[in-house]
Amino acid sequence: RVLFRSVTFNSLIDAAIRCRDLPAATKLLEQMKNSGISPDLITYSTLIKGFCDQGDIEVALNLLQHLKAQNMKCDEILYNSLLEGCVKSNQSQRGLDLFQEMIRDRVPVSNITFSIMIKLYANAGRLDQAMELVKRMEPDYRVKPSNIVFSCVTKCLAAAHQYHRAAKMLLGLPSVGFQPDQQMYALILPGLIEQKQFDYALDVFEAL
Repeated sequence: RVLFRSVTFNSLIDAAIRCRDLPAATKLLEQMKNSGISPDLITYSTLIKGFCDQGDIEVALNLLQHLKAQNMKCDEILYNSLLEGCVKSNQSQRGLDLFQEMIRDRVPVSNITFSIMIKLYANAGRLDQAMELVKRMEPDYRVKPSNIVFSCVTKCLAAAHQYHRAAKMLLGLPSVGFQPDQQMYALILPGLIEQKQFDYALDVFEAL
């Protein structure tokens, strides 16, 4: 008889998630418990990511409560999956609450976390707060904004047709020691021309 261990079940659950077969993944979780093997952080992280990827944030949050009830410490990867799930399911307030929970529980945050937060704010039509969060990253959270964050801000501003605002941000970055990449400039240039923001368009073209 083959004895299954947690690593075996975790691998099977991961395979089911990759195949987007959530019922199979859930059944494996039950089999795992019935075999007397306790799900660990990897088990829950894999399941949560799977449900978040498919926009089922309710099940993912339910799994989070199960995890916490067993006194497991959540990590950044798990929270980032949940935040992405909130973006996909348009649950901005839930995402903001989860971010506060991360900070409260002293879970490390990174540029990836903040890029997801920017998308959450953008989805809620709160780009001013997204920009404010970027300004607070280094002084408040000890995370220096990187290409990941500035690229996300640029995309969100472009999606909101705020091309001049994106241009102003990008053109100001070199003065604080950050050089935007060409893709960021190229993303907003057509919009600036379309809106007849020719001064900004010329500056962006020269930077590009």
